[in-house]
Amino acid sequence: SEGHNTISIDYKNQMQKGKRFIWNYWVKVANATLNENKNSYVFKGKIKGFKTLGSNIFHKRKVIKSKGINEWLIEDKIEGIEKKISFQYYLLHLKYFHN
Repeated sequence: SEGHNTISIDYKNQMQKGKRFIWNYWVKVANATLNENKNSYVFKGKIKGFKTLGSNIFHKRKVIKSKGINEWLIEDKIEGIEKKISFQYYLLHLKYFHN
């Protein structure tokens, strides 16, 4: 999760790391939409993941990119699990963030 601009729950990845470069429990339930309105683009996505922590855990993400300005709003929500620490990981390529 740390390398993929996503969220970690209780120090766990969305998928389970196996040997070498293998990952287990690939996401099989996912949906997303991308819409444009007058002032922004809006992405909404939802996946079912974190199978090592439970069977019905969902990660919902909403990203709003304002038009004409360098402004992004990212909102993450976790459903199906409570009382766990979560971390958001964002890898920003700063060379693209200038006026």
